[in-house]
Amino acid sequence: MSIKLIALDLDGTTLNEKGRITDRTRTTLEAAAEGGVNIVVATGRPFTALPADIFDVSAIRYVITSNGASITDLKEDKVIYRNCMSPLTAEKAVELLRNLPYIIEAFTYGEAYMQADYYNQVKRTRQSFRGVDYLLNTREPMEDIFGYILDHKEVIENINVNLEDISV
Repeated sequence: MSIKLIALDLDGTTLNEKGRITDRTRTTLEAAAEGGVNIVVATGRPFTALPADIFDVSAIRYVITSNGASITDLKEDKVIYRNCMSPLTAEKAVELLRNLPYIIEAFTYGEAYMQADYYNQVKRTRQSFRGVDYLLNTREPMEDIFGYILDHKEVIENINVNLEDISV
């Protein structure tokens, strides 16, 4: 039985510590694709947070983003699958999370949004539980993330609930 597909996570696996695909990995993926293997990226990131290296590897045709909510065909440059949460689920999530001390992110149409006060705090202090530049370059600040979720409840790909301090 031959290998037909390789699914790749990004952070801590396919990408090195600088968030790049090494030449060795790129060469290996290209060789696998030439041998008939489908190369697919599967990540929790939204589409707009994919690193540029992904688009430079011709062997990668499909990307599964937003924790499986969207599949994009890079060769055709189109979304071929989208499975957003139900509007009722988005409403229930807002009801549950609104008064809790979490950092909330919402993904829709391949974009990531977060509460503006946290985004601005990271911008000001240059401190975050994850890469500061990654966060500032891949998230759009919203004055009211919960209002945004409710206003876009039909197209929410996912909601991330992050903890800055795990002792909370």
